[in-house]
Amino acid sequence: MTDNQNRRLIDNLDTYALEHADLRDDYPDVPKWAWRVISRYRPQKPTVQWQAVRRMVMTVALETKPTTWEQARRLMSMAGRFSAWIWSVKGVDPDQRRYFREANIWYYVERTLGGHSESYRWGNVRQLGVVAERINGSAVKRYPAPNLAGATPPFKQAELAAVHSWAISRSTELKIRNACTIVSLGAGAGMSSAEIAAARVGDVETVGARTWVHVHGANARRIPVLSPWETVLQRAAAARAPEDLLFQGYRLEEYPPRAIQNFLTEHPGRVRPTVSRLRTSWIVRHLNAGVPVAALVQAAGLAHAGGLEKYLVFADQPDLDDCADLFFGADL
Repeated sequence: MTDNQNRRLIDNLDTYALEHADLRDDYPDVPKWAWRVISRYRPQKPTVQWQAVRRMVMTVALETKPTTWEQARRLMSMAGRFSAWIWSVKGVDPDQRRYFREANIWYYVERTLGGHSESYRWGNVRQLGVVAERINGSAVKRYPAPNLAGATPPFKQAELAAVHSWAISRSTELKIRNACTIVSLGAGAGMSSAEIAAARVGDVETVGARTWVHVHGANARRIPVLSPWETVLQRAAAARAPEDLLFQGYRLEEYPPRAIQNFLTEHPGRVRPTVSRLRTSWIVRHLNAGVPVAALVQAAGLAHAGGLEKYLVFADQPDLDDCADLFFGADL
């Protein structure tokens, strides 16, 4: 590219970014880097579509207050493509409250994203749903989190010991509590990342010599905590207010579990205690122990027994002869 061509590109970009410069004055607290992303974003959509909704999308992004470059770019991309499509199909004048509704979001995903991956559709519904809930104040139905690769393998006993050592050897008390929260609720109660991110100190209940944890939300339940992990969980919850979140860290509104993933990335260990593997270890441990399937399905927050199928490959495979008495109905 020649100097003249490069200069024209920069001039055009500056002119484009200044078209709605008055919005910058309306949101003075937005960082410069965020304004640059928001004001310069241009999707691969017909110009007439994008120009019709651009100001509304910029306003939505500014009001959402993204905290990272990646978040700002993703927000502009998903909200921009969605809004341009709604305008072209429905011909409705740009209006946040009318555009960002559950029916429009699912209509858009089903009509335009059918050829995309499950993960991409899930991400769009999640991001657009957060915006819609903020604007209209009503909950938006989400896609279930994708699990395209099946269950991750469980940890061996020596690996779980390494995970425990990793948790209690962090450099500060806050980091120790966060690490203990992850491993105790993952390996001790089989909870998902989203459930761990939402758990509060008051959700931990001690009855006699046993510890239980209450899970709220769509899969509300009460889970017995495996005894080897009780003291780890109690350390995470000790001397804290019941309303405190067990895991403390900045959460992205559209995906709170990202805080847990970031923590694990920032604090590597010899064995990385991913929540998916901790949960698999918990489920497989109970399968091997002969816990009744109906009880395990309930404790794991699964919709039905078919949810255990992907874990069976990791469970012990008993010899049929050793179980014959059970099938014969012998009184054992």
